[in-house]
Amino acid sequence: TSTTESKAPSNAIEVKVIDYSELDGCTFMLETTDGKKLQPVHLAEKYQKAGTRLSVVYKVSDGMGVCMAGTMVELIFVSEIK
Repeated sequence: TSTTESKAPSNAIEVKVIDYSELDGCTFMLETTDGKKLQPVHLAEKYQKAGTRLSVVYKVSDGMGVCMAGTMVELIFVSEIK
C-alpha cells in the first residue's frame, strides 16, 4: 500500500501559526509544542492564518528580525496538518 501524500521528513516538528501583528514589526510566528517561538524569514501566504497547524523543518537564520520575539528561522519544509 503506497500513498501519494508527501510524507513529512522524520525530523519535522509540529508548530502552530500565531498572529503576532499586534507587536511592532511582527507578523506571523510559529509556536512549537513546547512553547518556543520561531520567526520564519518567509511564511507562504496560504499558511498565514492563526491556529493553522504545520509540520516544518527549519534551520536557524543569521538575520535579526524587527519583531525580536522569537528565533529567526528559514523554513526548509512546510506542510499543513489537516
